[in-house]
Amino acid sequence: MKNLTILLALFLTGCWNREDYVEEHKSFRIDSVAYFPIGVPSVANLDPRWVAYTKSGTFTYRRPVEVGDSVEVIIMHRDTVQFDPIIEHSEIKK
Repeated sequence: MKNLTILLALFLTGCWNREDYVEEHKSFRIDSVAYFPIGVPSVANLDPRWVAYTKSGTFTYRRPVEVGDSVEVIIMHRDTVQFDPIIEHSEIKK
């Protein structure tokens, strides 16, 4: 079990390289807000929740938000530059 945990940790750290990703910052205005107090919609809800509805989707908060506030979102997507091993590993570079 310990070997599996170590292999899984090595695999996951090897898959995530932040240099291959580009951050895109977007801001959305809240159109409407729904408030869910403790115990609503189920008894498993132990904290009050504010659900903010925007044109791009819904966001859940554990702090009060109001209509007209903005939601800041960071979108991570892969860089579209293609890796060419011949150019990268040759003596001649662009």
